[in-house]
Amino acid sequence: MTPTPVALGMSLCDYVIIEEGTGKASLIGCFDALAVSSLPSPPSSFWVYTELTDGAGRGVADLTVSRLDTGDFVHRQTKVIDFPSRFTVVRYAMKVANCRFPVAGRYLVTLEIDRELVTQRVLDLRPRDRPS
Repeated sequence: MTPTPVALGMSLCDYVIIEEGTGKASLIGCFDALAVSSLPSPPSSFWVYTELTDGAGRGVADLTVSRLDTGDFVHRQTKVIDFPSRFTVVRYAMKVANCRFPVAGRYLVTLEIDRELVTQRVLDLRPRDRPS
């Protein structure tokens, strides 16, 4: 695919709902940090949503979650994405399922298309405060 698409932001959220008929997107429970009950964490699920433009043709989208301190990958998924024309905005919604975080700290959620960085977002992971 050429050229590399441009991302119009990236959101992390609990749910993404795409309305049938209108195609409108509703992002529910957007966040930039997660609290987990224990570490390593139990499997976590969340959605990554972005809108992409200026792409053309078909490409391979790689979504990764990696530790910011070491660069080690904790999750990776791939899907094919189609761009009908350079002027079309393409909605990319991907459910990240069964992601296990080994330690508290900062993680980087990255979207690459055809091995070119398109967008990224920092996710802070912390232990959940326990009631006394």
